[in-house]
Amino acid sequence: ISSATEDPIMPVLFPTLPFDHKETPISFATRLASLHIGSSLAPFLRDMELKASELAAGKDHAIVRLAEVAGVDVADLRPNSVRSLGNRWFDFRGNRLSAEFFASSYTVFCPACLREDDN
Repeated sequence: ISSATEDPIMPVLFPTLPFDHKETPISFATRLASLHIGSSLAPFLRDMELKASELAAGKDHAIVRLAEVAGVDVADLRPNSVRSLGNRWFDFRGNRLSAEFFASSYTVFCPACLREDDN
């Protein structure tokens, strides 16, 4: 969001909430929703003019908007964002995952957690 020639990041939300470098942008947005409106993610994103599907898909404009609103560096959010590989396949932290992995509301484990458990 910012460069050496621009103003520092000015959050829209106050109080600010630090981003945990192990979480996804969706997780971060969910924590922001809880803190700022005491509710779930959907109404919070609607207020921030974001679509959950775009944030979950790692769309650049959605990641940038979340960073602007939260006052965090967009470079911190990008590494934990999903990236489309085409043909319904995605990259998430170096793991190749199908669209079906993200479609289930019952998915509760991230690939990094599963890999850690396997080790």
